[in-house]
Amino acid sequence: KRPRKAEEAAAKAAEEAEEEEEEEGEESEEEEGEESEEEIQLQVDQHGRAAVPGDGPEPQYGFRSFPAFVQTLLGEPAEATKGKWLEALQSEAEAAFTAREARKGETYSAGETFWVGAGVKEPATLLEKFALAIFMMHTGDCPYEAETSGAEWWTQVIDAEDDIGWHWDRDYTLEADAGFRLHPHLASVTYLADLGAPTVILEAI
Repeated sequence: KRPRKAEEAAAKAAEEAEEEEEEEGEESEEEEGEESEEEIQLQVDQHGRAAVPGDGPEPQYGFRSFPAFVQTLLGEPAEATKGKWLEALQSEAEAAFTAREARKGETYSAGETFWVGAGVKEPATLLEKFALAIFMMHTGDCPYEAETSGAEWWTQVIDAEDDIGWHWDRDYTLEADAGFRLHPHLASVTYLADLGAPTVILEAI
């Protein structure tokens, strides 16, 4: 049986420890609140895109087509239409495909997109390597901040008769949270099969 003083000391220590935990919890909640309230400064150009920093050249915004880009990127002959490189890309595309039709009452379809930063030295996958190569090719000598720049990418694995509805590429999260439509500087579409309808792009609607 412990002496009464020892029991009182143990009870006091337990009470102090509990108070410390409560204080730490309150501090943690305050820090999370401060982080969530932090505003992101965003400068946009007249077309609703993130402004290009400095006075350097802008990307070429006109339509361009690169029929053998994937083969060139991977060091394959331009006439090669089959091979391990294609199988690897298709396999990764299937694994990354998460898009689903919009649920009843919802505006946007469900699914995830992926991001590879401009400062990444070793892409984790073949698709990341591909997306980053497209980013580097189009930016060229254009100025950009590597910490906040990069390529957002996703895949569509659909049947030939399936349809992808009309849409604008934009930051859907920012639109939902702030009501602002931020568009990418460039958008690209890559086909890994010869089935399905072509992509239709309009200047404005």
